[in-house]
Amino acid sequence: MKRKILPIALIVIMVLTFTQSAIAQGETLTFTDETGLVFTVSDAMLSSEDMVYYVLDDAVVTIIEGGEYGQLYLGGFGAWGSEANHSLSPPIVLFAKDYDFDSYSYDGMLIGEMVINRSILEYYAPYNYDLYFYLGGRMFKFVDEFPDSTPPAKPQTVNPTASTVYLNGEAKDFEAYLIGGANYFKLRDLAYVLNGTEKQFAVGYDNDTKAITLTSEQPYTPVGGEMVQGDGKPKNAIPTPSTIYLDGEVLDLVVYNIGGNNFFKLRDLMQAIDVYVGYDNATKAITLETNKSYT
Repeated sequence: MKRKILPIALIVIMVLTFTQSAIAQGETLTFTDETGLVFTVSDAMLSSEDMVYYVLDDAVVTIIEGGEYGQLYLGGFGAWGSEANHSLSPPIVLFAKDYDFDSYSYDGMLIGEMVINRSILEYYAPYNYDLYFYLGGRMFKFVDEFPDSTPPAKPQTVNPTASTVYLNGEAKDFEAYLIGGANYFKLRDLAYVLNGTEKQFAVGYDNDTKAITLTSEQPYTPVGGEMVQGDGKPKNAIPTPSTIYLDGEVLDLVVYNIGGNNFFKLRDLMQAIDVYVGYDNATKAITLETNKSYT
């Protein structure tokens, strides 16, 4: 085992005195990033509205397995939205693999555990900023208490659907999942394939109200990632609490967040925008026709 000198910033963090939070404990969430880094964060909850992870004082970050890299950024900012403002430079490295840095290492990897306390962040962000840390491509925001008293929605494991989909006679490949016996499709995929038809609709999102807005007869503007296929593996689905509006009217729809995208029940959405939906039991094929009304 090789030993190197710990970075000054990391030493400061490790010697700070932590106070016990009086707030009720949150869940321990486990994450795996695209590099293979696996870590847990205790006293956390997921806001499925915007995929922000909230943590209480004394949240514990534990690295379980190594990836190609893993850097812990600490900081804060006033206008929530750009981690580039008021963040540490250089970042504190909590974990790394095949990386030349000043810290403890074992075969090129550091696997460790540390407590993240509000006082640490205030040390670096002494002004009235929102405080956060950033690890594994995810942002964790410090709060004195969780956004509401409702326990976070429990994710359920869902399986991909194998149905073939035909839109106006043309086969389309979607990432879709079977939830409660119904097919759920990515909202932006459906908007993308319906673009240019008589049933096209625009999709918007209000960051302040966390509302999803649909506007009929308006062209859809792609944002990237539309029609990207899934890996065919089961996924975690979390109910999305966002309010859905169609032409200013609230829609009572069940929506799930899967991998950061909103998935709508196909028949619910097609009924709302008046697109015909058919199903062939023999071939397991779904047909969508924009020149017919929903039935």
